[in-house]
Amino acid sequence: MRMWGVNPKMLCNQHLLGEHLEMHMFVGAINKGKNIQGYIDKNLVNVQKISMRHTELVKEMESRGMHHNSTLIAHYSLLKGTINIENNIKDLSDRCEKCRERIKQSGSGAVAARNAHNVEVASSNLVSPNYFNGGYSSIG
Repeated sequence: MRMWGVNPKMLCNQHLLGEHLEMHMFVGAINKGKNIQGYIDKNLVNVQKISMRHTELVKEMESRGMHHNSTLIAHYSLLKGTINIENNIKDLSDRCEKCRERIKQSGSGAVAARNAHNVEVASSNLVSPNYFNGGYSSIG
């Protein structure tokens, strides 16, 4: 499970739907009292941003003509976490040819990473102004 955190337009359909499912899985684990600290320690999820991320993913899914019927269950956690957008863009590019093409369409990987809202929340609770705030590069 992982929160990619990149501009959802950069994700191929498989990764878009996969990340959407994983937001539900994270909430389910939290609500069941399962330990997700390993995901937090590996910078794979920002727990405080799951609901916002889910909303972003749904918006992109619907813009692609996909139907969404799964309401995200309410969750509460004092856990925080960080994700590394630059690493996630590189990882997506290395893993998936379709994502790599979508990332290229958005500009260069470095520019996309800068515009894709890097996150640091763990101790300071500060969030960059572009994070989950529409601060994305467009991919035309």
